[in-house]
Amino acid sequence: MRRPAALIPAIALAATAQQVDRKLQSEFDDLSAKAAAMIETVNAMEQRARDNGDLINPAILERRALLQSSIQRAEDALRDKDMGALREQLVRARGHLDKLSRMI
Repeated sequence: MRRPAALIPAIALAATAQQVDRKLQSEFDDLSAKAAAMIETVNAMEQRARDNGDLINPAILERRALLQSSIQRAEDALRDKDMGALREQLVRARGHLDKLSRMI
């Protein structure tokens, strides 16, 4: 069966979009796993500090909350198939993760 010439670019565009979607999905998976590990680390630090009657730096707790929020928004964007919002939230989450890792 022959496809109309107009459909060939559309098919190629759809295949490229699927590759971008898979790449962003993979980036989300990697970043969310790293974020989960970092959040658990901060949670453990907070618990140890609490057990010792100390407080953890509030800036660390704030950055943890920002990381959690960015990951949640990225997950929402992924579920809604909003690749632009997903890309933006991944950039934000990566920035929060980097800053948080430097803080601890």
